Amino acid sequence: MIKNRVIKENPTQFITLKKENTKKPVVNAMITFKQIYDGIMEFYKYEPFYRALFLFALIGRRKSEILNLKWHNIDFENNYYWFEDTKNNKKQKYELPPFIKEALLQIKTGRNGLVFQSPIMRQKLINIDRQMAGLKKHLNMSEFALHYMRNVCVSALAEQGIASITLSGVLGHKDATTINKYLSLSYFNSSKKGNETINNIIDVEVE
Repeated sequence: MIKNRVIKENPTQFITLKKENTKKPVVNAMITFKQIYDGIMEFYKYEPFYRALFLFALIGRRKSEILNLKWHNIDFENNYYWFEDTKNNKKQKYELPPFIKEALLQIKTGRNGLVFQSPIMRQKLINIDRQMAGLKKHLNMSEFALHYMRNVCVSALAEQGIASITLSGVLGHKDATTINKYLSLSYFNSSKKGNETINNIIDVEVE
């Protein structure tokens, strides 16, 4: 019986629906990037801990990467930092931009373990909602969020003509875009190119 077949089999199991892309493009990303950068530098002028944290987010780092970053993964002498990839036992190495290095060096800790430990609990920082809300209010930017800064970063760099393969490296993608899937990524070189462009954006006077 057809009714019994419907009960036994899922008639929709082979149907796939294409999800609508709800991500809104960042318009005038270069200006937005500069506004966020200036806001972070001003709002956390006297708090290098959170200044460094949000600046890492602004240059494309994920929340999990930032909060799991350890002091021994930062080479201040040679200006780079890296993340351990436990899946393939490889490192993702990135250039350390000077404006983040400056903030990190101002953090008064023993520089052991996690960089962004909870100032109160001395353990991994988990909740930064209060700090996010304060910065969002200061920026007066309704769409502002931690991941939004990642979108702003790549959009601003794209506006400046940075190639997609470099953008993939800046954001730490394990694979390039489909058209470049046979190209290998250099996270350090990509982040270096990205930081050079970011420094140019920072130097722009916004009217």
